[in-house]
Amino acid sequence: MKFITNSTGFAIGYGGDIYRISDESATIETKDPALDIAIYPNPIANELTIQVPEAALGGTFTIYNLIGAEMRTIQVTGTSMLVNCSEFTQGHYVGVFRRDDILITKLFVKL
Repeated sequence: MKFITNSTGFAIGYGGDIYRISDESATIETKDPALDIAIYPNPIANELTIQVPEAALGGTFTIYNLIGAEMRTIQVTGTSMLVNCSEFTQGHYVGVFRRDDILITKLFVKL
């Protein structure tokens, strides 16, 4: 995948299909070392720990399954938080941290 602007990108899929992504609301993940977050363990059994620096307090952490369905959103109120994921089915999930113009994406697996 290659983005030529913040909202327009191209990807080449299996078999040579070419996809164009164009959306004014699309964003590219930005990483500020002072705001990086950690999630663990990975893979998880039932609980996921989210660890964030104090500068990230007040953001949200949303978990999506791989088809884009929102599974849970939590307000980040502490530097270390446990998220109960026991009702999630086995599989891959995407966690997205958002605060102001910061967007950080983390992947994890539920056993």
